Amino acid sequence: MSKLLNIPKQHTPKPCTLITGGAGFIGINLSHRLLKSGKPILILDNLSNPYAEQNLKWLRALHGDTVQTLTADIRDRDSLHDAIQKCDEIFHLAAYVKLGKDLAEPMNAFEANCCGTLNILEELRSQSKPIPLYFASTKEIYGSLADIALRKNKTRYEPENIFFALNGISENRPLDLENPIACSKGTADQYIMAYSRKFNIPAIVFRLSTVYGYHQWYGNWVTQGIISTIAGIQEHGEWDFLQVTDLLFIDDLIDAFFLARTHISKMSGQAFNLGGGPDNTISVIEFLDLIQEMFHPHHPIIVTDTPRSRDQAYYATDYSHFNSNTGWHPKFDIKHGLERVYGWLLERRNEIPALINVRSATL
Repeated sequence: MSKLLNIPKQHTPKPCTLITGGAGFIGINLSHRLLKSGKPILILDNLSNPYAEQNLKWLRALHGDTVQTLTADIRDRDSLHDAIQKCDEIFHLAAYVKLGKDLAEPMNAFEANCCGTLNILEELRSQSKPIPLYFASTKEIYGSLADIALRKNKTRYEPENIFFALNGISENRPLDLENPIACSKGTADQYIMAYSRKFNIPAIVFRLSTVYGYHQWYGNWVTQGIISTIAGIQEHGEWDFLQVTDLLFIDDLIDAFFLARTHISKMSGQAFNLGGGPDNTISVIEFLDLIQEMFHPHHPIIVTDTPRSRDQAYYATDYSHFNSNTGWHPKFDIKHGLERVYGWLLERRNEIPALINVRSATL
């Protein structure tokens, strides 16, 4: 059962951008940017994110009745059909991504990520006019990268192969679907490219590294670390202190999305890695030291070092394929991105106690 909200009555409505999962972290930032540019949107979201309704409240406060929302699930084909009739492009961001619960609930990951995506593709296949599709995949589909030799120094793992250290992981890397979420997301990734090529659906797949920014109330160690710094609490997580990933600030990601819309004709049917790249890599311990130095030099942060076996010990994005098609590169380095997020969260520090309770119940 779906619930349609805040659809303004118009005699000749302008086609909108449909954003599945639009009340989540990436979706709400994309929605805001599109509305600022004058493009109508329709957010389709099942509101399973504990902060979805708060995000929508914020968006409506800024944009009023121009915020169109449909409370529904991508597994509901009828709701998708109705929504797609109103749109001229789709950003497919909805997903089941509950790491830690995927082993207990593999069917949920399959139904949401695979079947939900197929519902969208089948609806697009039946359209008389092509509707572009943009899909948020993940670096996790490359697996643990256990075959890449690493050396350990004081604060991080480093690749022994100098080419990989300088360039990162490209789209030529074979997929290695090691867990139910990666398997379901990787399957959706491949289905989209197959449908794009065989049924002439304009589509682009983004394989995202670690993205952070505004409205990311929980979900990765970047947000957790900053929230813990503001709250003055000890942080506990299943991390390897030396584990390295590249970070991408949300504003840079939305810039990339907008460029993809401009260049869809030459980029369709392809996957593109998006992340901060080798120049924006950081280990867990380097990150914790950095935010302590930047924000709370007199209050050390204590974490529990408990590595998860399925994590990538080192990951850096080679985004050169996307850059060669669009000219895009990240504008925010890690320090400036963290300053933005810290300032944003600090303004909302009264919400953090409730946030910690929600996060403890959901992670």
